[in-house]
Amino acid sequence: MKKILSILLTVVLLGSFGAVFASAASDYEVFFHAGDDPLGEVVLTSLPPSMWKDVGDPLTLPTQIPVRPDYKFLGWATSPILETGQKVYKVNVDEYDSDNFVPLNLYAIWEYNVCLVTFNDNTPPGGTVTGMPSPNPVKKTKGTALALSTVGSPACNGYTFVGWARSATGPLAFSPNGYCSDDTNLTLYAVWEADTYTVTLNANSPGGAVTGLPDPPTLIKTRGVNLQITEAPVLDNVNYIGFSGWATTAAVTV
Repeated sequence: MKKILSILLTVVLLGSFGAVFASAASDYEVFFHAGDDPLGEVVLTSLPPSMWKDVGDPLTLPTQIPVRPDYKFLGWATSPILETGQKVYKVNVDEYDSDNFVPLNLYAIWEYNVCLVTFNDNTPPGGTVTGMPSPNPVKKTKGTALALSTVGSPACNGYTFVGWARSATGPLAFSPNGYCSDDTNLTLYAVWEADTYTVTLNANSPGGAVTGLPDPPTLIKTRGVNLQITEAPVLDNVNYIGFSGWATTAAVTV
């Protein structure tokens, strides 16, 4: 009889421990962490709070997505540094279906989501450029277009800013109000158009009719480019030998 009672007691005790073990293993807590940061301290917002996972049931990941400046959130993994073949669990796509029976740590996985656009003033001869972007280079978020009108207003004495090129010698790639959609680091060069000036030819006649001038009597000079005046007016006045040249004032002694 004592033997029977001993066996029954053993069965009851084992059953109790089994129930306690089963209860303890029925769920466990899942914690979410900022993840690896090779560039320094992680600064982010919206890290989800911990949650509980039932053993045997897949865990639906929280829809609360952390935000980190200059980075794109890819999902959660069991290690802060991804190894070859390691799974990244995407929010609203994947469920975590493994069971650890101990508190689980999931780490945010990030992808650097910024490229740098460097702006070169490409200063033209004799010019002084102002209004370049500051700071320079400018950060551009991948997958979005950079509005070039927002990064600066270049200006140069004697020249007109017409846009940006991918090389110092052009051709023009973007207008001043254009958008850059490149998702790689690049340098853009300012493109300048030299200002032009009107040069008016005055007959400056001492008396008599003058012929040989263009109609209208104006020429266009481009900054930095010598203007060759080939016009040779003829004066219908017997008291003058002929045309001697051009001057910037009316009264000149030759």
